[in-house]
Amino acid sequence: MCSALKNLKASKRGTAWVRLEVTPDLFSHVYRTILDVELACERGYLEMEASHMEDGNIYLSVLVDENLGDEDGFGVEPDDYLVGIVAPDGTFVEPLHIR
Repeated sequence: MCSALKNLKASKRGTAWVRLEVTPDLFSHVYRTILDVELACERGYLEMEASHMEDGNIYLSVLVDENLGDEDGFGVEPDDYLVGIVAPDGTFVEPLHIR
């Protein structure tokens, strides 16, 4: 588990931006090309918002595609987020994926 997640886990409150180290399997459940993943691979890390869940796990999320529709607002769909859930021991309960 990265040190930022350890610090969030210890605090037991709030949210924080964390950096996850890019590993070969970090994006194994992301099935479409998104700019944030490409940039993360170049930098070697991905920045995400982390927050506590009631069950003790940590919820990770970052906006990856803002769906605005056309100039009149037609075709607006929910925004796309890269999300995942990490257990207290640092393992993924739910791998990173687009929601």
